[in-house]
Amino acid sequence: MQARHGDLLLVSVGEMPDGAKQVGREAGRVVLAYGEATGHAHAIATPDVYQWDVAGQRYVQVEVEAADLTHEEHGVISLPRGMYQVIRQQGWDLNGEVRQVVD
Repeated sequence: MQARHGDLLLVSVGEMPDGAKQVGREAGRVVLAYGEATGHAHAIATPDVYQWDVAGQRYVQVEVEAADLTHEEHGVISLPRGMYQVIRQQGWDLNGEVRQVVD
């Protein structure tokens, strides 16, 4: 399964890679990314949802039937139970260098 939420792509994965370190909640929610332009957050407030980091790559684990991913400028999407890799959209600037897309 794949889900797009603004500049994030969530891709279902079978299991967590080795070396995962749990990332804590911020203000009671899992924050997957902040928008650089507005400071708004792609976040999940549902309990029993966990975030992990593996060498700078984020993963989210949903241990309930569904969890709502919200952002102040995007619609809400529901993520079913599972493990997801969180991929930030990238682009190229005028100098040909890779950069993250600003949300």
